[in-house]
Amino acid sequence: RSVESLDLVDRGAQSGTVALGIASLWVSLTRYFEWVPALYTFTHTIRCGAKNTLTLMTAVLPIFFAYALAGTVLFSDATGNFSGFSTSCVTLWAMAAGDEVNESFRQVYAARPVVGRLYVLSFTTVFYFICANLIIQIIEAAHYAALRDIFDASGSRAIQRLLDRSDADGGAGATP
Repeated sequence: RSVESLDLVDRGAQSGTVALGIASLWVSLTRYFEWVPALYTFTHTIRCGAKNTLTLMTAVLPIFFAYALAGTVLFSDATGNFSGFSTSCVTLWAMAAGDEVNESFRQVYAARPVVGRLYVLSFTTVFYFICANLIIQIIEAAHYAALRDIFDASGSRAIQRLLDRSDADGGAGATP
């Protein structure tokens, strides 16, 4: 077989199934991290924070879709970044992550100067400054809870030092 025949990218459903299987295999290996507290911190943090993070993301989803629909209606004729609903969602997701903000500012300003600026400013305020910081706070609290759980189970001195440092810095566990 040639190298080109092993390329899984162009095989549609088969490549998707193989990719999902490979990813699942690697993710399943994280369960063995439980025996090494330093490695288990990440997966336990994700477990502790997943519910609250998904709850927050679900709560802001209608607002995100409203911005995506508004962006499509207002700017689809002037910029490719808002040419359709899915493209608008990708552009807004990138903006929420802090990427493409300047480019989007320039594109929407060219289409509708006042409305475009208000659109980007209000979106970045809500999603970049507020939602992103809430997610950071949720993950920080989950990390502290994970450290506390791991310490309670293992009594590790290294974990205790991390907890003490977090308390001294005013971390998530410093306040009840």
